[in-house]
Amino acid sequence: MFNFEQLAVETSLIRLEPHTPLAKITDCFQHHRFAVVESDLVYVIARTEQARLSSSDADMTAEAWLRLNDWPSSAVCGWDRLAELSDADWGRPVVIREQPDAIAGIVTPEAMIRCLLSEKKQLTSYLDTLVETVNDAVTVVDREGRVIYWNKTAEQVYGIGKEQIVGRKIGEHFASERVMLHKILDEGRTVRQAYHQPAPNTHVLISASPITDNNRIIGGVATEQDITRIVRLNEELYAAARRDLGRTSRFPPLSAWGSPSSNLWRSPANSPISVRPCC
Repeated sequence: MFNFEQLAVETSLIRLEPHTPLAKITDCFQHHRFAVVESDLVYVIARTEQARLSSSDADMTAEAWLRLNDWPSSAVCGWDRLAELSDADWGRPVVIREQPDAIAGIVTPEAMIRCLLSEKKQLTSYLDTLVETVNDAVTVVDREGRVIYWNKTAEQVYGIGKEQIVGRKIGEHFASERVMLHKILDEGRTVRQAYHQPAPNTHVLISASPITDNNRIIGGVATEQDITRIVRLNEELYAAARRDLGRTSRFPPLSAWGSPSSNLWRSPANSPISVRPCC
């Protein structure tokens, strides 16, 4: 969520009528950083722009000067809509108005850029800490499958260093058919705790989701719980159980059960067993 506490808001301003002469506007800049001319639209003139005023007749009205110079109007909105403004609205300083007759301040495009950069830096720190705190391998890719995030657990699970994979397409390190994120990007579906084998000797439980912006897929994120040791242990226990059963049981191995060619399915006379009704 946008944090307005980091945003520098200009409150050194004066409100002027459209018929105000340029000479008075110039005088106002001795005490104020911005002049706001209000008519059907709202226009903002900054102190740094007063040189444009001095090149015109001092008796000319603000309205006539604005029209002569085709001066762009400023967007006007409340705090709740500030983050929703389009790029075009930021061509000029934005006027913050919470009440019809009160101007809360002015936000310049430069101040907004500084705030957004600070906000991005903080969000990046939050995300970096999050992906490095979880115990699962975390992978984030963009729309082209290029790796954006690759945490330390992913490095340990796959033996691929961050510097080797970040910024490169994930298909360069894994067979394309084994990359679940490719399916997420293509199909836009979400996967929860699904068994997956991204590499020949690696087994994981994967959860993956597409990342969307305005209903458009812009990337994908996956978390993978490494279950390779569990799978291998299960295979070893299963193999040991079959060996023990074959040595100690008077019954044939389990693999023989259900086999049409097994002697279990034939009578001592090597003829098919006939089944009679019990009642």
